Amino acid sequence: MLRLHRLEVEDFGPFRGKQEICFPRDAGVTVIRGENMHGKTSVLNALRFALFGKVLGRGSRPIPIHQLINWATAEEGNHRLSVSLEFAFEDEEYELRRRLKPRSGVGIPAGEADYETLVTLTRGGVVLSPEQTEREMARIMPLEIARFFLFDGELLQEYEDLLLEETSAGFEIKRAIERILGLPVLTNARRDLETVVNDVGKQESKEAQKDAKTQQIGSALQALQESRKHHEREVTRLQGEEDGLKAEESELNLYLNPQEAVRALIEKKAVLKSDMGRLRNERAQNVEDLRGMLSDAWRWVAGPILEERAHTLRSQIDILEGEIEHARVSTQADLMRSSSLAAEECTLCGQHLDAGAKQHLSSMIEDLDDDIALKKESVAALQRKAVLLEALQPDTPASEARRIMEANRKIDVNYQTMKDDLADVDEDLAAFDEKSIASAIERLKRIVQELQTVQKAKRDEREAAEKDTQNIRGLQDKLDKIGSISLERLRRKRLLAESLKRLFGDSVDVYRSLLQVRVEKDATDLFLKLTTEREYGALSINDKYGLSIIHSDGTPVTVRSAGAEHIVALSLMGALQKNAPLKGPIVMDSPFGRLDEQHTNNVIAALPVMAEQTVLLVYEKEVDIDSARAILAGRIRAEYLLRRVSAKETRIEKA
Repeated sequence: MLRLHRLEVEDFGPFRGKQEICFPRDAGVTVIRGENMHGKTSVLNALRFALFGKVLGRGSRPIPIHQLINWATAEEGNHRLSVSLEFAFEDEEYELRRRLKPRSGVGIPAGEADYETLVTLTRGGVVLSPEQTEREMARIMPLEIARFFLFDGELLQEYEDLLLEETSAGFEIKRAIERILGLPVLTNARRDLETVVNDVGKQESKEAQKDAKTQQIGSALQALQESRKHHEREVTRLQGEEDGLKAEESELNLYLNPQEAVRALIEKKAVLKSDMGRLRNERAQNVEDLRGMLSDAWRWVAGPILEERAHTLRSQIDILEGEIEHARVSTQADLMRSSSLAAEECTLCGQHLDAGAKQHLSSMIEDLDDDIALKKESVAALQRKAVLLEALQPDTPASEARRIMEANRKIDVNYQTMKDDLADVDEDLAAFDEKSIASAIERLKRIVQELQTVQKAKRDEREAAEKDTQNIRGLQDKLDKIGSISLERLRRKRLLAESLKRLFGDSVDVYRSLLQVRVEKDATDLFLKLTTEREYGALSINDKYGLSIIHSDGTPVTVRSAGAEHIVALSLMGALQKNAPLKGPIVMDSPFGRLDEQHTNNVIAALPVMAEQTVLLVYEKEVDIDSARAILAGRIRAEYLLRRVSAKETRIEKA
């Protein structure tokens, strides 16, 4: 079990010079009170820095440690800070000291790259080497499970993701929960036995190649084993890539979730800019179309006159063509008469034709032919004029130009409205780091896409490895039937390793189920002590350790308040503490922000049950200290007050 003894800070955050907090060795609660911006989160971050070399800002976002050098001492030219933590673990006494200072040769540091961190770990008075320090701290307090010991009110909200499907945050929390509950002991054993099975398989393939009867099988077996190893290496590599992407996705979500309103504004800004760009392009195209139309604008003015004139010409053409047709008919009759000229008598009436009559008839036929020819020439001339006038009329009516101009007017109105909206959004965003948030949003989108690609590749590699495994089993079955004595010994060894692997594999599933049952029961017991709603009957756990509230009538409570979520998260924390092989202190920063007075009192009463050593970082109005003293009945072992000296300095005082 990990137990804190003493925390010393020097020029860390608002704590100028050397200051300390001593944690009593008896089981109980330490209360550290201070108003907002007086250093409560800095105390939590001092513990984080000592243990892991990291600090967290709003939304659990990592921030550069050099930004926590005390302002006043930095102004005086002292760009250093240090944190020392004394603690006990498994009956050994430790002192961990972590210091930040400018790198050698750097005068006035300008950024994080100008600093270096020095770490010293002493165990039982003996200073450990850097390698020993790293191994020892990974054993004492792995970073992955720190969330269950050092947390604030915001971090508790993450546990709501355990109820959601396929969220990266939920996946990361589940993995951390199973780590604190000790599941990796079994999963690592199963993985080690998998390695043993593969190693024995390699020995079998080599042994088989020594015998002519089994040489071909042995060679094929070796090739398949190498192929499977390649696919398994790829699965491991892709899993690491996936884990890295999920961790980054989780970190980005932690950063972006508290900025949901800002995120919505940034996304609205992107939509506005996109829509404005589309309107600009549409308007430009309309102007281009209109420019082409306006080059023939004179046609719209002359168009009605030209159309009327063309219509008149067409009417004249119709009249002339009618006269021509009439003349043709007359000519046909006269041609019939003309046939009488040769016969000396009229073919129509039978009268005798003298010379004068013949002359008259010939003249009439010639005059009609001349008249038809003239009319045809007139029609052709009028046709040419009509075609020319019709060609001069506009192809696009003026109404189309008016439609385009009206469309542009509407575009201008909409564009101006969007421009005004964009100005309002920019004004709302002025108080935020828009560039960083927008960059995080874009990175998150890319990560989602990259995750899909990596996960598909990992599935493909797993399928290929499984196919190789099936083929390997087939070849091993053949070897088992025709193998030598030496191969028989290896076969027995392989079968034993495979049986043990299956045993540990089954144990993982059984142990996980048992853990979930125990966590559900212990979380329910704690939840019923914390909640003020007497109609709630229990908590129900899912396979990701997400907890649902069950009404006393057996139905799930689907709509939960922020306070209810808070109580559920605290119940889970307490249950995990009770069932975890690795036990340690719980340090809570402002854990009661979403709770009413009665729920706050219930949580305070349950603190000794949640952990042997609890540290509460609260502001004055968050907890009534007199009520807390009465509720805990002497279990408050120490009280500290964070007293403001100035905006740049806070003093840690015993209350």
